[in-house]
Amino acid sequence: MKNRILFILVFLIHLTFVSVSFSKQVEFKAKNIEIIQDQDLTIANDALAIIDEDDVSIKGKKIQYFKKNFCY
Repeated sequence: MKNRILFILVFLIHLTFVSVSFSKQVEFKAKNIEIIQDQDLTIANDALAIIDEDDVSIKGKKIQYFKKNFCY
């Protein structure tokens, strides 16, 4: 019984105080953007990609962004 109460207490504290986000927001400014859903692929032509959290900007003629392979 004590273990169950302790587990519930730890779980509630974890939900209350831990708010971690593992995603990054990527903004594309481009003339042409193509999104391929089944491959989680975004292709931007004559584009600028901006990641605000890391202060990174990428400019290129063709930018391919694979959502599953993005490392941070």
